[in-house]
Amino acid sequence: MYRRRNRHKDEEVQLNLAAMLDMAFQLLAFFILTFQHAPIEGHLALNLPRGGSSATMASASPDDTANAAPEGFKESCLLIVTADAAGDIGTVAIEPGGNVFGGAPTAEHLAQLDKMLAEAFGGNGGYEQLEILVAPKLRYDALMTIVDVCLRQQLPDGSPLQNIRFERMRSEGDSAGGAP
Repeated sequence: MYRRRNRHKDEEVQLNLAAMLDMAFQLLAFFILTFQHAPIEGHLALNLPRGGSSATMASASPDDTANAAPEGFKESCLLIVTADAAGDIGTVAIEPGGNVFGGAPTAEHLAQLDKMLAEAFGGNGGYEQLEILVAPKLRYDALMTIVDVCLRQQLPDGSPLQNIRFERMRSEGDSAGGAP
């Protein structure tokens, strides 16, 4: 029998860290340079989805107990937003109160809307719910400028307005949606 001698001494294995760091930086540079970020959210030409028909409290007769308003229910304030041919805001009206503005929503127009909504919710009106009647061709981003103003409103008790309901305007020949 032959005895083999262990020619290799117990040496520790050494790794070349410079090569590993070099490879890590190359991979990092590759991923940074080839990264394609998602496009920034911008102009979205979206139409609102068709809404279902809804029963309104105003259509119920006073002697109809099945459709009677719950105790403490306050009629909703109606905000009507129409659209022009391009899908931008055409007119904004509030009921009760009348026409707020027509055309593009400038800072002055939005301040007037804010004032009228503040009167309806915080002051004399005492409303607790806002119903926004929206034209079917109104673009989403145009509607959001109006909704931003609505979300700033406060109720008489100081709590923020949270009851906002959207209804799609009925267009000619359309059986779904809200009032004309």
